[in-house]
Amino acid sequence: MSETATKVVVITTTFPTHAVAEQIACTLVEQKMAACVQITGPIQSIYYWEESVKIESEYSVKIKIGAIRLNEVVDFLKSHHPYELPQIVWETVQATPEFSRWVDRQSGC
Repeated sequence: MSETATKVVVITTTFPTHAVAEQIACTLVEQKMAACVQITGPIQSIYYWEESVKIESEYSVKIKIGAIRLNEVVDFLKSHHPYELPQIVWETVQATPEFSRWVDRQSGC
């Protein structure tokens, strides 16, 4: 088994409502850009924006994709996200070979 077959990319972002998070998640999965999307929350986010501290309820979203989909999914999120400056961060994580193959298959890799 090659080393790349055991890696999965996980993108994390946040949305203001569960409905918006679910809509984006369904689109990503239906269009085979993502294998799986998990929504948790509400969470509380505290951050500095426009000269003041903000305290907001948000929904955290983890998007599991094959590595070759990274640019496509990031571009999709940037163009469909309701925030002016969305949090879009990602990491490459180790996964079992079976799960990694499933992610690749489901996300059209």
